[in-house]
Amino acid sequence: MTNFKSFWQDNLSNWKEENGHIRGKCPFPTCNDKERHFYGNFTSGACDCKLCHYGGNWITFLKNHKQMDGKSIAQEGKKYGIN
Repeated sequence: MTNFKSFWQDNLSNWKEENGHIRGKCPFPTCNDKERHFYGNFTSGACDCKLCHYGGNWITFLKNHKQMDGKSIAQEGKKYGIN
């Protein structure tokens, strides 16, 4: 079973752990999240923001938030033991 806990902890600010997921501030600048509306799942890597309605997974998160390409995403996944 893959665990995305470290990945989400490193990529979200002001986070709080809750029932198998993490809640943190949405990292997308257009969201203007002042609270914790962004959720990242520890098991599946899925993510969504309840404020701006962004949704995806750890791969789309890296593509959209960090503008990473496939090779960079693979390296990031390897860093966290996910792929």
